[in-house]
Amino acid sequence: MNLFIGTSSSSNIEDTKRKSANDLIERLTKIEDITLVFGAAFSGMMEEVANIFSSAKKDLIGVSVDIYKEDTDIKKYKEIYFEKTPVDRTKKIYELTDIALFIPGGVGTLAELFTFIMQKDELKDNKLIIIYNKDFFFTPLLEYMYKLKQDNFIRKDLSEYLFISNDEDEIIEKIKTKSKEIKR
Repeated sequence: MNLFIGTSSSSNIEDTKRKSANDLIERLTKIEDITLVFGAAFSGMMEEVANIFSSAKKDLIGVSVDIYKEDTDIKKYKEIYFEKTPVDRTKKIYELTDIALFIPGGVGTLAELFTFIMQKDELKDNKLIIIYNKDFFFTPLLEYMYKLKQDNFIRKDLSEYLFISNDEDEIIEKIKTKSKEIKR
């Protein structure tokens, strides 16, 4: 099962946000047959996620853009893809992903999240998209999205697009359940 984790490539993230995210990531690596799909940046929280998966002997699938090709150590990956633009990169990530988990991140993470929501809606697939709302990090964004729904700019309830939780156990159980469905 391919799990995409969307997060920040910034190295200046508050330690409490990093620790809570890393605790969840370490627990995720205990799930059988789990492979990390990520944006192939070895910096910031994204690097920490990749290192946690690598330390747990889990495979990495990286998707980056052509301009970083020469700087990428391709030996770190089971598979590595290079796309022309960031939009192409996110589209490829979506194609490779069974389940997506979004943890604290910046503009790139939000772009990936919205692309995933749009793709899920347009393709009418049942891809699981999870938001880890630890310490209410995503709450202002979610409030805005609820307002968009209330004003009819979004067709469906957010629950039809997203699973939102700040509970690690709940997220892990949701991923395990979906993983079993995928294997069938």
